[in-house]
Amino acid sequence: MIPTHMHGDHFLQGPHLRKTYGTQLWAIDKMGPVCEHPEWFDYCAPIQAYGQMFEGKPIESVKFDRLFKDGESFEWEGFKFTIDWMPGQTEFALAVQGMIDGRKVVFTGDNLFGDPEDSRHTGHECVTAHNSAILEEGYIFGAEYLSRLKPDLIMGGHSYVMPNPAAFVERYRKWAYAMRDAFKSILVDYPYDFDPFWVRAEPYRVKVKAGESVELAVHVRNFRVRSQAHHIAIQAPSGLSAEPPTLRGELPAESRKPFPIRIRAAADAKPGVQIVAFDVTLDGRRYGQLFDVIVDIQR
Repeated sequence: MIPTHMHGDHFLQGPHLRKTYGTQLWAIDKMGPVCEHPEWFDYCAPIQAYGQMFEGKPIESVKFDRLFKDGESFEWEGFKFTIDWMPGQTEFALAVQGMIDGRKVVFTGDNLFGDPEDSRHTGHECVTAHNSAILEEGYIFGAEYLSRLKPDLIMGGHSYVMPNPAAFVERYRKWAYAMRDAFKSILVDYPYDFDPFWVRAEPYRVKVKAGESVELAVHVRNFRVRSQAHHIAIQAPSGLSAEPPTLRGELPAESRKPFPIRIRAAADAKPGVQIVAFDVTLDGRRYGQLFDVIVDIQR
């Protein structure tokens, strides 16, 4: 079984298939951490959101039996297939492509929807930034991938079958660029004003006992073609503190880097869920408390 992206509805039956039929679960390597440890992240539609039960317990994660690198191939019952990274609806997605009965077929999951014969259909379902779906690293990348691949048949998610898709793919490609340009026209600082993860905590949800501490990483990204200076004040509520209280540094052009911090709970900290905010300033411009980490204080 190969789920095409990280959303839980694509592998809800994985545990049942594994136990009943010995099915292995495969995916691309980018999907591994976000599906095996969804609580570490703040992405849309993780498997817990669907409330699926297995053997009387809620399914909270799925561990894969094999993770493929982008472009890696495998053989199955006489057919050869290749796993390619194909983002779109979400960054953590793949395409499975190969030859079947003399036709080039690609399975694209939820990255593409619609009827190729309907000129009104452009192939997209939605643009949701919280899926980690910057256009250049999502729908545009996926559209260019399909343009190069030139499939004869596209098998989409949720039973969409798309024959003779060349013109459809071209509409999809033009739509992706037009959507990027639309966001650029209405946002002051694209992609910073679009991407909700250019500063993010990992794990995003942590537990800590009163009187103890927990370590996490604050990931910072620089989209610019020049170096970027950041100043991030870690603002904790009563009962919590951060070490260090401020992150100061500089990132090279078009790079990202994790910075370790430690969240400490006072001995008399009250049990409950708290939010620790990251107040971000880049190159002298204050963006404010756009990002955070969820801390569950326990006794």
